[in-house]
Amino acid sequence: MTQRYLRSVPAVLLIIMFIILPAVACHPVDDDDKEIWIAEYSDSGDKEERIIENPPLRAYLGRVSKADQETGEFEVDIAAKWNGEQFAPFTPMTLYTPLKFDIFFNYIKPGDEVVCALSDSQGMIAIGLVGDSQSTQKHLSWMVGDPNAMPSPFIGNYKVSYTATPNCDSCTGQVCSAQSVNVTVKTVSYYSNSKEFPISDCGTQTMLPDDTWNTLEEGNRNHLEILFINGNAPASECPGSKLTEGTEPTSYFFIRSMGRATATPTATLITEEMTSMPEPEGPSPADMAAAAPVPGFGMMAAIFGCTIALVVIRR
Repeated sequence: MTQRYLRSVPAVLLIIMFIILPAVACHPVDDDDKEIWIAEYSDSGDKEERIIENPPLRAYLGRVSKADQETGEFEVDIAAKWNGEQFAPFTPMTLYTPLKFDIFFNYIKPGDEVVCALSDSQGMIAIGLVGDSQSTQKHLSWMVGDPNAMPSPFIGNYKVSYTATPNCDSCTGQVCSAQSVNVTVKTVSYYSNSKEFPISDCGTQTMLPDDTWNTLEEGNRNHLEILFINGNAPASECPGSKLTEGTEPTSYFFIRSMGRATATPTATLITEEMTSMPEPEGPSPADMAAAAPVPGFGMMAAIFGCTIALVVIRR
């Protein structure tokens, strides 16, 4: 029993290592007035609207109840709220807002589980489709919007963040259009209390609007495809800027997790090589079947042989 237990320990440790360790390509790393519209449905089914005053950046987990591309209307039935470490049960409500992400409607449908990030008067600034509903952090298969506002990691435990460089010739108040962004991808893991900690740094890429970065590297089990659509940057980084009231800068990305099948295209080549190999010499399957002993025949032959031997001895 003890030997069997000891033999099982390395297998368990190996499984844990594949779950926690990052892909080989990653390297170890050392108050304004704001409004968000919320709709709640009473027991009678009537929609009751209210305004949340002065909300901080927040994120919710729920299921899509409406996604109308023609009108841009989008509704989510909220069931949980991000508390800084995980999604905790929350008073049921319905969040609705018009969406400006045209690409979003091509990838979503009613019933999908999503994570929504909200900020001040801009409303929804990020939304992602949950690809692993069993995980505490609700790993995403894709997201559109601002990755800095998204608490959930992508499948493979990837997290994306960025800093934006302003175009100082194109500013309004405290916000300038983003000339470029520096995007950083890392992998993370979680303590038993769900608190996040970094595992590895997978690289940083400078991107211009409409640039795409595919993080695929040899050996990756998963990777990300990152499209930087456009965005804003803080005017405070421009020479001679003055602190004024204004909208918080946000940027818009489309990011999706690419599975291991995409990351290992050599599987097809291996199959082709195997089919081109000559068939090994030896008995055919039919010959093997014909030569296979009949169940129970060996035992009968042994008993019969012993009986003959006894007869001979007695003679």
